[in-house]
Amino acid sequence: SVFIPIAEQTGTIIRLGEWVLRQACLALTQPSLKDSTISLSINVSPNQFKQLNFVAMVKRVLTETKAPANRLVLEITEGVLIENMEEVQIHMDELSAIGIRISIDDFGTGYSNLSTLNQLSLYELKIDQSLTFGISTDPNSAVIIRLILAMARQLGLSVIAEGVETQDQADFLIDNGCDSLQGYLYMRPLPLNQWLQQIDTMCNKLN
Repeated sequence: SVFIPIAEQTGTIIRLGEWVLRQACLALTQPSLKDSTISLSINVSPNQFKQLNFVAMVKRVLTETKAPANRLVLEITEGVLIENMEEVQIHMDELSAIGIRISIDDFGTGYSNLSTLNQLSLYELKIDQSLTFGISTDPNSAVIIRLILAMARQLGLSVIAEGVETQDQADFLIDNGCDSLQGYLYMRPLPLNQWLQQIDTMCNKLN
């Protein structure tokens, strides 16, 4: 809530964003992930996404790291959709053409034109954590989530709910057909090496 706005204001977010993308691509080439089907999602700043050379930068990083494009999901905020739709659509189409999937982060709290969703090269919607938190306390949150899930099904979009912290929240989302859940109920943020170790452990158990 403090660091990211400062990075946005100073323009540092552009270099940070490329670094994050490169780290994710390098992670996908690690032995633990190289032959798996696991995808990595990367948050992309609105300021970064609207750069004219953004798609070229992504392609360059993919080439340099030899990471598989089809296992990357780029998350952009809903606000990006109302800034310059024509440019956003071009970027999405170019990224989708090389196999990258696009996710709309924090969905349900912005002001995007819903009629544009079926015109964009989208893969996924992410239900904002404020709605997830409200499942147990605010009937309106539950109604909005059901509407998002129903709309996504009609549009053929995957849905992930973020901020899942209780089993009650998880049960509600699963019962209503949410595809994936993310939050502290399952795992806290980890350094990359520790996360890769967990992946190794889980794969060994499955084998």
